[in-house]
Amino acid sequence: MKIVFTWKELIVRNGLMDIARFPASCNVRHELNGRRLLHNTADVVMTFPETGERRPYMPRQFPSGIFTVTKVEWTEDPTYAPVKIRTTAKRDVFVWDLDYSGGYDKPTDEVQTDSQYHIHYTDSRTTLGCIKCNNRNDMISLAKIVEPVLIAGEQVFLEVL
Repeated sequence: MKIVFTWKELIVRNGLMDIARFPASCNVRHELNGRRLLHNTADVVMTFPETGERRPYMPRQFPSGIFTVTKVEWTEDPTYAPVKIRTTAKRDVFVWDLDYSGGYDKPTDEVQTDSQYHIHYTDSRTTLGCIKCNNRNDMISLAKIVEPVLIAGEQVFLEVL
C-alpha cells in the first residue's frame, strides 16, 4: 500500500487503484513566512533528534521523498489526538541560538537531524512540519485503513511529492 501526499491531499493507493482521498496540508509557521515570533519564548520549538539532546530549531515542512509508515499510534495527547501515523521521514535542520530572554536569536552553523515527521490531525492551522489531515474523522478513517495492513506485516509507503 502507498499513501501519496500531493500537498493538498493524501491519496491512499492499493496497487494502481486509489482507494481513498483525504484533504491534507503542511502549513508550517516559521521565520521565512514571518509567522513564528523570534523573541517570544513560547514560540521556541526543539528538535527530536535520533541521537543527542534536543536543541532549538526553526520548523521546516515535511521532506519530499519516499518513506516507510512505521506505526499507527492511538493517543490522548492533544497535539496528535486521537491518532498519529509515524513515518521514517527526517531532515537536517539548523540549530538556533537563543537570545537573553530565551527567544530565537539567529541560526548557527550547527545542523541536527530532526526525526519526528508524522501524519496527524490538529485543531491548529499549522504544524511543526508534519502532514496535517484536515479533518479529524478523515484522520481516523486513514488510520483504520493503514493499521490492519501494518498488523498483517505488510509495508506501507508514504510518497511526498
